Amino acid sequence: MINETELLVNGKLWDYPGGVHPQTHKKQSSKLPIQSAWLPEQIIVPVRQHIGQSGMLSVNVGDRVLKGQALTTPSHGMAVPVHAPTSGTIERISKEATNHPSGIAEKSIVITPDGLDEWCELHPLTQAERADNNAVLGAIRHAGIAGLGGAGFPTEIKLSPRAKVKLLLVNGAECEPYITADDTLMQAHANAVIEGCQIMTDLLAQPPVVIAIEDDKPLAIEALKQACAQLDNFKVIAIPTKYPSGGEKQLIQIVTGKEVPTRGLPSDLGIVVQNVGTAFAVQRAVTDGVPLIERVVTITGQRVSTPANHWVLLGTPIDSLLAHHDIDSAQRVIVGGPMMGYELPKAHAPVTKTTNCLIVPGKNELPHPDDEMPCIRCGQCADACPVSLLPQQLHWYSQANDHEKLNEHNLFDCIECGACAYVCPSTIPLVLEYRQSKSQIRSAREEALKSERAKQRFNARNERLEREKQARAEKHRLAAEARLKAAKEREQQATQGATADKADSKSAVVAAALARAKAKKQQVTTTPVDATGGQVVPDNSEVAKEREKRKELARARKAQKAQSGAAKNAPSSANEQSSAVAAAVARAKAKRLAQQQQADGSDVDSVPQNTTAPNDKASAVAAAVARAKAKRLAQQQQTDDSDADSAPQNTPATNDKASAVAAAVARAKAKRLAQQQQTDESDADSAPQNTLATNDKASAVAAAVARAKAKRLAQQQQTDESDADSAPQNTPATNDKAAKVAAAVAKAKAKREQQQKDEDAT
Repeated sequence: MINETELLVNGKLWDYPGGVHPQTHKKQSSKLPIQSAWLPEQIIVPVRQHIGQSGMLSVNVGDRVLKGQALTTPSHGMAVPVHAPTSGTIERISKEATNHPSGIAEKSIVITPDGLDEWCELHPLTQAERADNNAVLGAIRHAGIAGLGGAGFPTEIKLSPRAKVKLLLVNGAECEPYITADDTLMQAHANAVIEGCQIMTDLLAQPPVVIAIEDDKPLAIEALKQACAQLDNFKVIAIPTKYPSGGEKQLIQIVTGKEVPTRGLPSDLGIVVQNVGTAFAVQRAVTDGVPLIERVVTITGQRVSTPANHWVLLGTPIDSLLAHHDIDSAQRVIVGGPMMGYELPKAHAPVTKTTNCLIVPGKNELPHPDDEMPCIRCGQCADACPVSLLPQQLHWYSQANDHEKLNEHNLFDCIECGACAYVCPSTIPLVLEYRQSKSQIRSAREEALKSERAKQRFNARNERLEREKQARAEKHRLAAEARLKAAKEREQQATQGATADKADSKSAVVAAALARAKAKKQQVTTTPVDATGGQVVPDNSEVAKEREKRKELARARKAQKAQSGAAKNAPSSANEQSSAVAAAVARAKAKRLAQQQQADGSDVDSVPQNTTAPNDKASAVAAAVARAKAKRLAQQQQTDDSDADSAPQNTPATNDKASAVAAAVARAKAKRLAQQQQTDESDADSAPQNTLATNDKASAVAAAVARAKAKRLAQQQQTDESDADSAPQNTPATNDKAAKVAAAVAKAKAKREQQQKDEDAT
């Protein structure tokens, strides 16, 4: 735990391991005043001047910009904008050499100043707005303020910690030799620095503030003590001059005695560390609304006639700056201090937010190191390391590119202070090796991260394709099932429709047959019911009709026999008349038989084949009727045969005309009977094959009736033809009047029989 009383009252200090004491070379440049800024002919503003990402360009080539105008817009938390140091026109936006040991080119905005130095509209925060932390943080962010102590970390991020802050530590140690920028800034602007610290402590919920300054800067210490004399939670302490006491972790250990854990941050201890130059920039951004467009830079070295500190516009080319101070830019230039700085590969590179010193050494000042020699394992580097690392082991692993071992030996805890290289008797550029190894490890991590992201994208793509494939397969399966279901439904509908049609057709046939049977039953036959017993008795009306017909036929045969007997003794004229009468009788009989055959055929045909017999007794009655008809026809045939045999063979020939008429009548009757037989057979064949069987006995009876009728008709035809052939050919010609009388008699008989038949039917 951090003891606030011990920090603010006792002022106890601790020490850290290692460290060196190089010559400081500060006195020649630590005097006031700070020289004012100089306007160069061209300004190169790199888009990224801090740790993090660059913002989005908000200007185009040819635009005129004003002093303090934002040139980029921050796109996320680790991006801070850059601003125009003066008014002018944007000449180009291209990659230019940057202030970096590699001299790599990065995107930059090149501005040609117009000499007017015209400011844009500034927006300082009011007292009410300063009470809103979000407004203050927004002002700091949009002012483009990053750490001015060397790292360049976005200040807004540091001032927005998640955990509670127990201490705000302001770094004014400035331990690097030759550099006096912070020293002169604290001397010249102590009140502004303290005000900036107050703004930051307001954002951090009023933690105690400790300003640590090395004891070789007495003027700065005195100025800050006077500025914060009225503030109870502020304390300015002087720490021993030792390199690298200005390191963040080392300064925390000196002031609090706490050591930041490996791969940890000061925020893990509840401490926020800020540079005095950053505090001054915060004060200007919040109070005056001025963005970070300039900073104090120490220009020193034996080749500089008057070493001093200067306000320098960010983006000023270093060669132009040196030329303005009558310094040969072709000479070697070191950016930063002799311990952590680097030799600038291209003097045309611009001054950036992290540039705090330019050293132009003399011939014997800061000479190039001698040729590298093998490590002798003296261990001086380990003694000098302020982080308690093993520099010689890191050297071997760096030579072998063993990244795993480098990580095991905590390479990234190295603060690159250069103490190890400073004491190395073999002049091994250890810091350079460590930087290169760090860069390689970062690159490998980035490649691994890219590979992992690519793998994730690949796996995600495969999963997406598999899902789409499964979705398509499922869609096709559902479509196939739907088609199959639809086909089955259509088939079922078709089957049901066919079954319904078949049933309807069958029902229609059955209904029609039932209707015909019912109509015939109502018209022809009735089923009387015994009134006494309530039982059904057979209908004998057909039998009575047949009996009447047989009686009539018997009377006709009797009359014919009488006529034939009289004809034997009659004269020739009587024979002629009897022949005519016989012919008329034959025609009448043939006509009556034809009509009777038609009636019988209609009776048989009208019986439906597919009708279910309602009653076995009715079927028996129908069979009895059929047998009676067959028996009657057989008797009639026998009677006709006997009549034909009893006819005289020596009857004289009648009139030729009457004979011809009789023969024609016989042939017509035979032809008509044959056609009727064919019609009956075709009607029998055309009966539906798929009807339901009614009654086997009734079907057999109907077939027997049809066969008997056909046989009877054939025999009757033969009998008629024999009768016609047996007629005497030598009969004398009769009188025309007798023939006419016979024809009239036959017509009358036929008419009377038809009327009687119609009456019987009704």
